[in-house]
Amino acid sequence: MGADSTEGAADTGLYTLKAARTFPGRSEECRQARLWARALLRPFPDVADAVELVVSEFFTNAIAYTASGQRAARSLPAWSAWSMG
Repeated sequence: MGADSTEGAADTGLYTLKAARTFPGRSEECRQARLWARALLRPFPDVADAVELVVSEFFTNAIAYTASGQRAARSLPAWSAWSMG
């Protein structure tokens, strides 16, 4: 599995989540990327489905249209999310 890094902070009702993880650049790793995103988004259940879909689309596009899909390549889904709490 790849390396994880996460940061979360609450500041006067504004919740932030910053996260990044490297996955092997293979299509079968897309599921792992979605599961990782879902786990990170437990504090944000209202957006979890939408973000999981976006992660899947980004991952698939990275495999199809960049060197991520080549042998021994990596794909790095990363994002920042904000929510007024």
